[in-house]
Amino acid sequence: MEVLTTEVAKKAVTSSSTTASPLQVLQMDPPSPEAPSESMTDRLNQLKSLDSEAIQAKIAAAKRDEAEKKVLEEARMAARDKAIAEYTAAVSDAAEATYLDDTYVKAYYRLALGHQGMGNIEKAFKACRAGLKLEPDSMQLLKLQEELQKAETEQLGAVLV
Repeated sequence: MEVLTTEVAKKAVTSSSTTASPLQVLQMDPPSPEAPSESMTDRLNQLKSLDSEAIQAKIAAAKRDEAEKKVLEEARMAARDKAIAEYTAAVSDAAEATYLDDTYVKAYYRLALGHQGMGNIEKAFKACRAGLKLEPDSMQLLKLQEELQKAETEQLGAVLV
């Protein structure tokens, strides 16, 4: 029996007329896996770094979004506080004006607007009625009274639901 060398085995495998027996296949040199080329290794490393960069970019974007949300929320709260402070000042000034001159209709209107802005519908009604006693045809006070009635109805509806 002839010793099977790598060349003989290759000929046996590649020969169309001859098929290699299991014994011959076992004696063949196994194909060596190709080592990754330098360019493939570089590409893999590049992809790993891109992955890391992408993750870091997403984290940074999320932090920026949270910071922007916080800034917007603070700005909204500041605007609300400013508006409340202005209503408070308006109520204070209008109340002082009605104290100094209890016949000054516009002071009652402004007092009612201030209370309405702060959500004090009952106090706004009181100021509105006081102004309408002095000037029953005041379009501003009549319109405001209508708005206050709607607001009161909405508040009652919300409480009942």
